Amino acid sequence: MTHQGSQPLQGGHGQSQTLTSCAPALEVRGMQKTFRDRRSEIHVLNNLSLQVRPGEFVSMIGPSGSGKSTLFHIIGGLMAPDAGSIFMDGQDVTGAQGRIAYMPQQPALFPWRTVEDNVLLPEELRGTSKAAARASARDWMKRAGLAGFEKAYPHTLSGGMQQRAAFLRALMSPQEVMCLDEPFSALDALTRSDMQRWLLDIWEDTRRSVLMITHHIEEALLLSDSIYILSARPGTILKRVEVPFPRPRRDDMLTDPSFIALRTEISAIMREEQHKRGSYLE
Repeated sequence: MTHQGSQPLQGGHGQSQTLTSCAPALEVRGMQKTFRDRRSEIHVLNNLSLQVRPGEFVSMIGPSGSGKSTLFHIIGGLMAPDAGSIFMDGQDVTGAQGRIAYMPQQPALFPWRTVEDNVLLPEELRGTSKAAARASARDWMKRAGLAGFEKAYPHTLSGGMQQRAAFLRALMSPQEVMCLDEPFSALDALTRSDMQRWLLDIWEDTRRSVLMITHHIEEALLLSDSIYILSARPGTILKRVEVPFPRPRRDDMLTDPSFIALRTEISAIMREEQHKRGSYLE
């Protein structure tokens, strides 16, 4: 079976939904990265290229250690690539910091700040007036089900509520591109499902350009417009999958035969890669 190329896998409802062609909000070109020390070298990324179009929700799935988090560090300007470039809206921003909004696996809220003060931090750093920043934060918190917890401290909230606050903080950042690094991995299955539905609702309202790392095929299909399947290390793109299911997405989509078929096809690609490379998939 050959998986190279960018043609969409077909699944469900007759045809793929695609966004209007335009300049990418984020483009990664020919990314290469190797970590070296005196005794060894680990080749992490191998000529990896991908795009996120304006207003598109894109997920990356692949084996553990395939370089997904390393790629986020390079996109965020925290790490230099050995080769390759990062473009945003057509401008080369390789090595530049402060160009993305970032949400890590853990909420990483400041424990000495109230939930409201955590959420409004990006507006505060932009120099927005305190009154305007607080009004905006409270509006988003109300929509996120956090009304009444404005003056609470992070340690008093559940894991799901902390993740909502962390996402709102990223959402209030001025950057167009949001990078989400397995944002629900620390949550139990039920809370994770609730958070997926919540994120879908919020994203439908904002349509920010999103690049998300996940190990869950079902989650990627539920949330995304397109999915990149990564190889084992050194990470490169095996396939870009255009997700064909219309929005808004609903839970009953998970039992649709076409959804199940596409999930199975993606799983087969990943399992073939696992067998070929002898790699471990979470």
